[in-house]
Amino acid sequence: RHQLSTDVSTLKLREFSITRAVDYVAKVVRAQVRRYIGRNNITKALLDMLGLSLSSSLSSVIGSVVQGATVDSIAQNASNPDQVDVTLSVSVFYPCNKITITIVA
Repeated sequence: RHQLSTDVSTLKLREFSITRAVDYVAKVVRAQVRRYIGRNNITKALLDMLGLSLSSSLSSVIGSVVQGATVDSIAQNASNPDQVDVTLSVSVFYPCNKITITIVA
């Protein structure tokens, strides 16, 4: 048997192993950016540094925790100028819950 979450609306949400992997990536990313919060002004150099830092932390989980991960965008928020918005994409590994065997004679 495989573990299921309480949200069974989609495969990505119902599989505990998938949500656990995405949660772990979020934890790694939060730990990586924590050191920049409250200590830097938002400049092009900071955004570039964030990009490199996030790419490095994502590369540490690719292949083991998730299938792939990329930094899609990093930008200063237009409405909230003291905020940086980061968009990441993560592709997950899917668990092998079933194996169908067909024997043709």
